[in-house]
Amino acid sequence: MMRSLRVIKFVGLLFGLMLVVQPVRAIYLNSLIFDIESDKQFLSIPVVNDTSRSNLYTVSAFRIDKPGEGGENRIRGSEMDVIWSPLSITIPAGGKDFFKVFYRGPKDNQERYFRIVFRESPITIIPFRNDEKATDVVPMVTMSAILIVRPRNTNLMHAIDERNGVIKNTGNTFFRVIIQKGCNGDDESSEQFYMLPGESYQSAAVRGENKKFIVALGKYIPLDEMCVNQSSGNADKK
Repeated sequence: MMRSLRVIKFVGLLFGLMLVVQPVRAIYLNSLIFDIESDKQFLSIPVVNDTSRSNLYTVSAFRIDKPGEGGENRIRGSEMDVIWSPLSITIPAGGKDFFKVFYRGPKDNQERYFRIVFRESPITIIPFRNDEKATDVVPMVTMSAILIVRPRNTNLMHAIDERNGVIKNTGNTFFRVIIQKGCNGDDESSEQFYMLPGESYQSAAVRGENKKFIVALGKYIPLDEMCVNQSSGNADKK
């Protein structure tokens, strides 16, 4: 039985956000999905302090079997596959800095997934108290994202069956799917999601006359024939 894709939904299935307090502003990342391409050794992740105070930022990471529903199972023995520099950074209010994330694991034809966790805590000087029972609570904000390490020999492949409304990822690396509304739609009102290797997605939107694209590795690949055939037919009538 064909499984419809529930992995890495574009609307934020991957977004893990845990708040000890509820500030108006907090740590800001420019993406919730980062990938290291096959010819790269590392990537730089920008971190923005979107608060009114100086904060300390730290990073941790661990490998998982796959992101999203039905996954997120931690894989032991890969603790040193991903390392980062520096170990921590201090960013002033409204400031920006970078963590460099390095991949040091196996390089083969398998795609690997990691959950990377960013922690933000204020730089606070706790005053001396005569009352030993008094406590000070230091708030911490934690945000997580997904790090994907593409295979050394990346094979970007797909299959589409518009008659049955099915898209399959037949390669060994993930990609993003965009399904626009109609043949003259746009990305803003489109349905968007990610597909892992081996995943299938079935929907009436794939069967319909909607523009469909795959986005990966800097490529924007059109999928549909229906809108192309419709455009050709209209051109023939002119």
